[in-house]
Amino acid sequence: MRCATRIATAPAPSDEFPDVTFARQLVYAVAMLLVDPFGAYQWKPETVGTFLKVVRDLYRGDDPATAAMVSALAYHLAVFNVDQDYPLLDPYFDETFPVRQTDTLAALNAAWRSLR
Repeated sequence: MRCATRIATAPAPSDEFPDVTFARQLVYAVAMLLVDPFGAYQWKPETVGTFLKVVRDLYRGDDPATAAMVSALAYHLAVFNVDQDYPLLDPYFDETFPVRQTDTLAALNAAWRSLR
């Protein structure tokens, strides 16, 4: 569990999210992957919201890794609840979808490299 905690809580800053963890960036990246209109899935945002709720409800336990993932899911679900266009459009950032997607993936890659 120590390894999972180290990964989930690792710093993974991007221009959009300068002070976030790997877990939060990971949830954002997955949400963007699923709604990408030119991607493989092309899910509607409400479907992604439902999916994230199901994933959140699968987490059990009180360890730090679980807490980090539940917190990351809760953050993005809170935005989904008030903005049905999220994450195609992000109410906090004016950057285009492709730029936010690239920045998020770069942050995850950098964080992953730092964990080695």
